Amino acid sequence: MWLDFAAAHLQSICQPSRQGWAWHPVVLPAKAFRELADSPDEDLRQFLQRRIQDSALCEREDPGLDFDLDTPADYERALRLFIDRT
Repeated sequence: MWLDFAAAHLQSICQPSRQGWAWHPVVLPAKAFRELADSPDEDLRQFLQRRIQDSALCEREDPGLDFDLDTPADYERALRLFIDRT
């Protein structure tokens, strides 16, 4: 479903969302991908915020979207939750 959504919105920056919050993975159209290479933005978040008008969000009821996996500890916590559910 997520990739189908991105394929249907080829000119948009596509992100899954949960309860109105945008998450990863981000699918960038070719034009935005090229712009990112030369962007003065500090990070991807800033790049995306400045292009909100070019974005399409795909609302999902996936609680996994609520997890940030920025550190090894984040990964370990998510892994434990996944293992507990199987």
